[in-house]
Amino acid sequence: IDRAHPRFCFGLSQTEVDAGAIIAQEPMTIHVGDTVETLQERVKTIEHVVYPRALELVARGKVSVDSVGKLIWKQ
Repeated sequence: IDRAHPRFCFGLSQTEVDAGAIIAQEPMTIHVGDTVETLQERVKTIEHVVYPRALELVARGKVSVDSVGKLIWKQ
């Protein structure tokens, strides 16, 4: 995890933490004084952008997964 440049990532689930391939990501700012609640709201706002973008990539066949869980990007 890059704590200096936090990002919200949408990716594939794996057994290991943070091991899944990332399909889409968006920078996320963490402010001094943030609370769990303010971070939850900021994440929710970013989710509304990143999830549809990632799902559209999958739905349009722009990205798929091979037999070992590696992403395959298509032009």
